[in-house]
Amino acid sequence: MAKTFEFRITDFSGGLNTRQSPYLIADNQASYLRNVEIDGTDIGALKKRNGWTKLNSSALGGSGGIFSLYRAWFSDATSIIVASSHTITTRWDGANFNNLTTGLTSEQRFSYTMFNSLMISGNATESTKKMNSAGTESALGGSPPNARYFATWRNRVFAAGNVTFPNRIYVSALNNEEDWTTAGDAVTIDIDKDSGDVITGIIPQGNRLLVFKNASIYAVYFNSPQQTSVDPVTTKHGTISGRSLVDVDGVILFLHGGGAWSRGVYALDQNNGIKLLSEPITPTLEESASTSLQTACAAFYKNSYLLCVDN
Repeated sequence: MAKTFEFRITDFSGGLNTRQSPYLIADNQASYLRNVEIDGTDIGALKKRNGWTKLNSSALGGSGGIFSLYRAWFSDATSIIVASSHTITTRWDGANFNNLTTGLTSEQRFSYTMFNSLMISGNATESTKKMNSAGTESALGGSPPNARYFATWRNRVFAAGNVTFPNRIYVSALNNEEDWTTAGDAVTIDIDKDSGDVITGIIPQGNRLLVFKNASIYAVYFNSPQQTSVDPVTTKHGTISGRSLVDVDGVILFLHGGGAWSRGVYALDQNNGIKLLSEPITPTLEESASTSLQTACAAFYKNSYLLCVDN
């Protein structure tokens, strides 16, 4: 008579492992996971991923999908969700989406930052914009650069990713997002402009601004235009997508596009220590086209780094 054996698995805390044979992975790992979450409140427990709620009945901007999404929080506690879709930017007012700008270059991805209770946005193609808590969008005053990346740090707006000067950091005047003149103590900083590589993202980390390229990372130390220095962090790692940069308690997580070092998600601490986090899923990332990784985006949610790649 055949015997029945029961093998119970209650711990999946090791997550997904596509690097090793299913016969060799650890007992707490899985070779295939889809539409599930590892519950952080119960060690290793799996649960079905939550579903979605449709906010609007018709597609935004006709066709082409949503290319950017951002939630702006203003000093008066107002919160507005902003999206870019095909050739428009639009905002959610709690009941409906209302167009902000139309006639944009199609399928552009925006970067956002908050400063002086304004949402500042740009994509290097369109003119840089600002939006207030009433949901009114207009051109950012002064002479701001058309930039792909923005960050707020040291009571200034930092911008990068200009098409003409792809290795330049633009710094606004102190406490003034609409003054980009040297007379107002704004400044520009070129980052290794002869390296043949270009800036792919910026993010503050403690007392420095990290500047990412495809295969290198630099640290900008800035107190004033007269007290500025740039130090190399590494020439072995960088990021293929500025939208993959996430700050988790002072540690910066980023997607490295590969090369001499494995393609994957890495962590950079404030002592310049770099650690590969995604080794178990290296084959999965290697299967993704570089063009898909260039538009990857990430967020930190429920103690997890969520990386979205368009396949």
